[in-house]
Amino acid sequence: MITIDQLRRATGATAADAARWLGAIDTTMRRFEINTPGRIAHFLPQIGHESGALAKSRESFNYSPDGLRNTFNSRRNERFTIALAQQLGRVPGQHKANEEQIGAIAYANRMGNGSIESREGFIYCGRGLGQLTGKDAYRRAGDYLGVDLVTHPELVEMSPWGALTFGWFWHIGNATGKSLNLLADLGDVDGISRAINGGNNGLLARRDLTRLALRVFDGVELVA
Repeated sequence: MITIDQLRRATGATAADAARWLGAIDTTMRRFEINTPGRIAHFLPQIGHESGALAKSRESFNYSPDGLRNTFNSRRNERFTIALAQQLGRVPGQHKANEEQIGAIAYANRMGNGSIESREGFIYCGRGLGQLTGKDAYRRAGDYLGVDLVTHPELVEMSPWGALTFGWFWHIGNATGKSLNLLADLGDVDGISRAINGGNNGLLARRDLTRLALRVFDGVELVA
């Protein structure tokens, strides 16, 4: 349906990463009717942004103490005190980040995950091209796709599941509960971005990449 060069340009990926994921992304777009130039030009930049240009299929918790607090603390919930962040975060010359413990704390008791002691916050961290996160999402995506992602969460890091899980999210698993094709048909990049991220994180970058992708696919006649 699309070429490696089109995928590379629309996601910012290297040629090697684009080639590695092309088949899985093509399968995903066919399955979820992402089949017009406009839909593709909105879908691919979101994948590119979420996956670091198709280079990352697992969330990193390699935070500095300040990064840890800025990322996971909120006005209502201080998950990492200054002392705990200093203990677990990456401090050059002293110690590496304790990524497993960070993940366990950061996502504990939400998104279907259990307590800190269960380690489920780390087990069901962001994976795949769309950063599928939380035990509930792994279960729902797996049930829809017919694969046990709760028992085998590592599959989400691999092709084709890393792409198909984002296809599920795009189709029905996002905050709107509806296919984001509807917003893509309207050209609503901001609405799509918020449905995926839940806020304005990376919004400017998503807009810029989508503008580029729209130029890539302008006037393109897709081959079924």
